[in-house]
Amino acid sequence: FLVPLDEERRWFRYHHLFRDFLSREMERREPEMIAPLHLAAAEWFGERKMLTEAIGHALAAGDHARAAVFVENNALDLIAQCQLLYVRQLLALLPRTLIDQRIRLQLVVLWLAVHSSQPEIAQQTLSNARKLVEAGPADGSDPGTMTGTTIKAELVVLAAAVHSTLEQFDQARDTALAALRVIAPDAWFMEGATANVIGYNLYALGDLEGARAAIDAARRAHERSGSLLGVTIANCYMAVIERSAGRLPAAERLLRNAIIEARARIGANSYAQALAGTLLAELAYETNASGEALTLVENLGPQIEGAAVIVYPLASVPTYARVLQLTGRTEAALDMLERIYQRVRGTVYRRLASMIVHDRIRVLLDQNRNVEARALLTEHRGEGTEASMAITTANEFEFFAEGRLLTAEKSYAAAARIFDELLVRTKSSGRMRRHILALILRAKAVSATHDQRVADRYLLEALRLAQPSGFIRSFVDEGRPVIDGLMRLRAAQAKTDPALSAYATRIIDAAQTMPVATRKLAAPAAEKEQLTQREAELLRYLTEGMSNRDIALALSVSETTVKWHLKNIFGKLAVSNRVQAVRAAQGSAGAHPPPKGGV
Repeated sequence: FLVPLDEERRWFRYHHLFRDFLSREMERREPEMIAPLHLAAAEWFGERKMLTEAIGHALAAGDHARAAVFVENNALDLIAQCQLLYVRQLLALLPRTLIDQRIRLQLVVLWLAVHSSQPEIAQQTLSNARKLVEAGPADGSDPGTMTGTTIKAELVVLAAAVHSTLEQFDQARDTALAALRVIAPDAWFMEGATANVIGYNLYALGDLEGARAAIDAARRAHERSGSLLGVTIANCYMAVIERSAGRLPAAERLLRNAIIEARARIGANSYAQALAGTLLAELAYETNASGEALTLVENLGPQIEGAAVIVYPLASVPTYARVLQLTGRTEAALDMLERIYQRVRGTVYRRLASMIVHDRIRVLLDQNRNVEARALLTEHRGEGTEASMAITTANEFEFFAEGRLLTAEKSYAAAARIFDELLVRTKSSGRMRRHILALILRAKAVSATHDQRVADRYLLEALRLAQPSGFIRSFVDEGRPVIDGLMRLRAAQAKTDPALSAYATRIIDAAQTMPVATRKLAAPAAEKEQLTQREAELLRYLTEGMSNRDIALALSVSETTVKWHLKNIFGKLAVSNRVQAVRAAQGSAGAHPPPKGGV
């Protein structure tokens, strides 16, 4: 009749059938005791942080306020340790009207929204929270959701985060700076969160040094608060800053250390690991570790998606698309970029939309689809044109795309004007990664006019700037004109700068080495792309007739993750539904997992 609740067998509960029998007996004999017993059980579970059970018993007792307090008193501590999905599950247990009527529950919803990049929910919830404070009975000086904070201070911090989520960079920075003046001296989590907002938005505005100082402060505050989420976000932001400055090894160290720390503190496959991993994928691709890049975006993407975080998997899409193109799946890359572009077009994610447009145009131009590329940029800009638009950090990639298009259209002087302005902007702000790209594209444009001497001068500057960090794909992905230029530079620098000549050789070798997956595509069409180990395992369950829910339980993942893997399986097997996938698996060896290290 008893089921143990812990491995030490100190706590037990009744078997559910016996429990149901006892419940019916109590309803018949002593109904007045049911609510007090539920409340006693709620307190027992609450003291042991078994919050799902605590909330369930409080609701069963009819005490909605007590159920809400369990969430209010624990949610931010859980969020600070990357337990966002668990907090969502706890909120889902409460009635919607209760959540909308309690200020601290609204603060919890706000924290989830800003960490999940859900701008509409964040904006609406912030407005509702302010109305609740104005209407009462809560007062701005009342305690917030974490010890040492007030509702007023927490709302200011969250308002800055909402501005950041809406990509209102100036307002986010200014609101966050104001928040520092109302945060208590020892409220380390709030201070760290605010400094992270300041740092991210300074980065978005192109101030790398200011961003670096703010993120340093954020990391110190979060280390004192003990927040894994805060430290991870600070490390990710710092890695993005170092990446932008062209210091790829420093960025890689930060991200790998973040993954190691996350694994040590809360185990593998965590939200924190996924945040760092999606950024690491881009660095892996740039340094020509395409296998690791593909593994990271395929394996870590669903974890973030399951936690309802939108920006990071979307931000990894350009990397995923480039890996697809590298392995011969150009149309799949274009389809993915188009699909994600439609999701972000017209939203607050203007920078991401601009980046995706740039990548789509790059791929189209590689296929000599110039007219289609021009139509895409024109449609994206609407009534605006390059002549009437000012370059900003948010739309910079549109101008990189415009420069590419003008080069392809043989409007070399117009392309030169755009690239020259981009060169000045990126150099003055210390954003060496984009500066290197602008130099490469400027060299490519000049090379098209057959002035190889001038083209090589731009390319040589790019090569010298890129050498310390080992950029590879930024050169290789630009194709034959750039590789030809590197061959000339390799010969010219062989005696005067042998290290630079050797670096040029590395890039040339990478361009001449066909990836394994690309070689496979040249094999007979019957040979299917291999599935990852997790995909093969999921496909095996599929052949056994298991539902998505059953597969999710068997693999200890969410149904969202199962659907994400199924989409990849269907694509690799060239099928459109489960039945076709099962037939393909039964008639093919393509479901076997690849050897370790395979893509």
